[in-house]
Amino acid sequence: MTLPDAEISTETTPEASVGRLARELTAYGHTLRQVCRDGLIAIYERLQPGREPHEFELVVIREQKGSTLPDGSRVPAAEFYPGSGQWGERGWSFSIRNRELVFELARRMVASPCSYARWMRATLSYSKDTGQLPNAEAHEALAAANPKRGRP
Repeated sequence: MTLPDAEISTETTPEASVGRLARELTAYGHTLRQVCRDGLIAIYERLQPGREPHEFELVVIREQKGSTLPDGSRVPAAEFYPGSGQWGERGWSFSIRNRELVFELARRMVASPCSYARWMRATLSYSKDTGQLPNAEAHEALAAANPKRGRP
C-alpha cells in the first residue's frame, strides 16, 4: 500500500506521461492537488487561491483506452477526474478535519475493489450509526455484498 500516513507529496512522478491525470488541476475556481494515489484511487486536497486546503476529495480515476477513429487518427489513452455528475459514484468530498477517515477509506478501497459507490454509502451509513468504521470482518462483508460490475 503506497498511501502515506501524513506527508503530502509535491514531487513530480517519472511515470507521468501524456494521458496520465495531472497532479494539480483547476476546477470551479479551486485548485485540486494530488496528495496521494494508489492505482486508480486518489486523494486530492481542494483549496481556493491564496488559502489553505479546506477539503479532501477521494476519487476513483476513470481510464479511457486509446482508440482509432474511422478517419484513421489516433485518440491516446487518457485518465479523467470524476465530473460533478459522477459525485457519489466516483468521487466524495470530506472536510479537511476528516483526514484520518479519508485515508482509511482510500486504503480500504485499494485493498477491496468493489462497487465503490454502494460500498461507500454502506460504509458511511455504518459509521454514522455506530460512530466508527466497520471492523475487518464487517468491511469484508460490505465489500462482498457490493461486487464490482464492469469497469471500476
